[in-house]
Amino acid sequence: MARGRRPGQRAHKSGQRWHVGVRWSGLLGALLAVVTAAPLAVAGSRGPDPAPDAFVTRSGSRLTLAGRPYHFLGFNAYQLTAQAAGENDDGWPGDGGVVAAGRARVEQLLGLAARLGLRVVRTWAFNHRLPALNPAWLQHEKPYDSGSSSSNSSSSSSTTSYLAGCLTDTNGGSACAAGLPLVWDEAEFVGLDWVVARAEAAGVRLVLALGNLWPAYVGPERFLRAAQLLSPPGATAGGGAADAAPTATGLSGRALVSADADALQRAAGGPTSVADFYCHPGARRLYAEHIRRVTGRVNTFTGRRYSDTPAIMMWDVMNEPRCPGCTPDQLSCYSQWMRLMSDTAAAAAPRQLRAMGTEGFFSEAPHSELAAAAGVSQPLEAHNPGVGSVCEGEDWVSATQLPGIDVGILHTYWRQTEGVPDCGWARMTWWQYLPWYLHYTAVHVRLAGALGRPLVQEEFNIISSRFMPQQRSQLFAAALWQLVSSAEAGGPFAGALWWGAALVGAGWDDGYTLFLDAGGAAAGPTPGLGASLFTLSGLNALLADPASPSAQAAAAMQQAIAEHPPSACDPVPGAPPGGGGGNASTSSVVVKRDDGGVEVVVAASAVKVTAAAGPPASSAAASTNTNKSPVGSVTAQLASTTAETAAADVAAKADVTPGTPAAVTVLSPSISYQVYSSSSRSISSNSSRDAGGGHAGASSPRRLLRQLAAAADTQHARGVRDGGGGAPPSATRSGRRGRALQQVEVLDAFRRGGPRQQCAEARASAGRQPASPPALGSDPVGTLTPPLPQLAALLAAAEGRQLLEVIAAAAERINALSSG
Repeated sequence: MARGRRPGQRAHKSGQRWHVGVRWSGLLGALLAVVTAAPLAVAGSRGPDPAPDAFVTRSGSRLTLAGRPYHFLGFNAYQLTAQAAGENDDGWPGDGGVVAAGRARVEQLLGLAARLGLRVVRTWAFNHRLPALNPAWLQHEKPYDSGSSSSNSSSSSSTTSYLAGCLTDTNGGSACAAGLPLVWDEAEFVGLDWVVARAEAAGVRLVLALGNLWPAYVGPERFLRAAQLLSPPGATAGGGAADAAPTATGLSGRALVSADADALQRAAGGPTSVADFYCHPGARRLYAEHIRRVTGRVNTFTGRRYSDTPAIMMWDVMNEPRCPGCTPDQLSCYSQWMRLMSDTAAAAAPRQLRAMGTEGFFSEAPHSELAAAAGVSQPLEAHNPGVGSVCEGEDWVSATQLPGIDVGILHTYWRQTEGVPDCGWARMTWWQYLPWYLHYTAVHVRLAGALGRPLVQEEFNIISSRFMPQQRSQLFAAALWQLVSSAEAGGPFAGALWWGAALVGAGWDDGYTLFLDAGGAAAGPTPGLGASLFTLSGLNALLADPASPSAQAAAAMQQAIAEHPPSACDPVPGAPPGGGGGNASTSSVVVKRDDGGVEVVVAASAVKVTAAAGPPASSAAASTNTNKSPVGSVTAQLASTTAETAAADVAAKADVTPGTPAAVTVLSPSISYQVYSSSSRSISSNSSRDAGGGHAGASSPRRLLRQLAAAADTQHARGVRDGGGGAPPSATRSGRRGRALQQVEVLDAFRRGGPRQQCAEARASAGRQPASPPALGSDPVGTLTPPLPQLAALLAAAEGRQLLEVIAAAAERINALSSG
């Protein structure tokens, strides 16, 4: 998720305490000076890596290391570069003591990963100022020329011509005196250097994502802004290339994202879509330059170029590239962009693996021969997580078989599901999601094998606020059994990385996070547990005595599976997740208008919603919850009523017929929700812990909205703290929040939220929902899991285990398959 993802306000406060609380650490700063005085020596066997000085390579549909099959388990920790650069979770840089403390935390996290047998960690090779806009060019910022710009051409031929002669692959010349419109912050680059060096020392390999679709840290809008909104300062005659201007100081990372949104908002009449990023020649050149700058970086701690570093196992060209609701011409640009950028990465880092950070969505393209060869039913789009998945623009098959791509990538989340046949727009229940997840993964494993590519499950997890801890343990156990099963059979499933991991108190918690240093957390594999959970003989042993507690628990689990077929809709409202049936997503209602009106979430917590006339598509979103005053054209009041009554009330005022498939959904009654105009994307939770929107999915801009609004208040609070003054007037706060609402609308529009939603609703109206998840134990594709009795034993056993115990046990089994 990243989607990447930014922590909510609660995590921000934790990060702020950490930021202030470690300023005493002068000793750590002194130690850091000693450590950084000379390159770090890394040699010999390290951590869980059997051959740390060799590159992981691809051989057909398998990964290999030193001539042996290579498999791995690990996690995402998107925050590492920011931590090692001394930033807190809001992107505020700190002093030397903060830098030292951040690096100590990075080293500790990597050390804990090695002790657990986790071989690979994925993080960002971009950051708030990596890259940033060149301040010298910012003085020449201009709005788009709507009369001359288009999605396929530059708005300024002179600017594009300047860029063409000022990149690393052209050697630069006198025309480069003004530098590029982007600069790569050295302090943040050094932070990334530290992450790479310490991972190498710990025997942990890295997957580095080069960019992000989502606005957190750096999104595509910054590259498009640099290419289209900026002009060279002009003094370019004579002399060599000037040194890159320093990045702007005094702005948090979130403020930089806000500035990008402001710039796009000022570009009225011009292209402001992610499709323009894919199509624009200058934006393409700048992104390719970013790829070359990062992969060609010489590490200040090891003296080794990134592209020559075996510890960097793989590069993600971009995290979750999408082209939502795009036209055929725009999708053509998108496909060209992926081909060009993957080729650029292959040329820049030929010894390392490359991947496109895809989510696994299937397009309408039939790929009939491939599906037949893989034994997967057609059409492939029927296996998608939701009715709108096709509308994201991704064609997983085409992206995976690009010449510059080595590995197929899959990101799988509950938040991606947006429809089960006969269940309207309902999110899947737990009993629907688990079989769907196993089926979806197995389908991609089969297809990857037919394509001759290894598969990596690069992101998976379930949000802690919506599911119970034992359900998370069950998901991990079943998912990791798939990995072990495929690896033992010589299949293409190479590795899995969950989202995400951190240390307690570091401030990087988005609701998915597992804390590796939490009290009682496993410090390594439990003797015998791997053989008990991840071998068929071990599971049979749990079932051997029908009177034993393990066999009785397995029988109860199997009965629960039988009582909750995945095709069933609407479990008992309010039923807790787990064995009682269903999950928390049971009793809220969404009422929408199809004519450009309002979209309202009615929670079962007795919120009565009254809809006014629908706002125009360009208006700011309105949001509300049960504890705050309403904003915008939709108002909410506390009332003693049920969700159904409230839905009928909204329907009456908004001219919507309740009960139609496109008008009703089921969401969590335990979370307050935001209300948006129909120009926004599909509804999402207002919980700061719903990281489903952190970097991906429909809720990403909305989550950023909360962060921007909170940051506006925090910014003022810092000013009060540093310079005095009373509390900000309510009008000032409202102004800041209104501006944040406008910014999130712009960021959402940039990612084509409206066209995507229109596409999804049209497909739903046409009855083009994906197929129901197959029942556990009867999947025609085969899910790489044991037979149903043994699967029930696995789920029952995992339910009683701490999650890191399950993970360490799986890692032990996986590592044994590729250890000497």
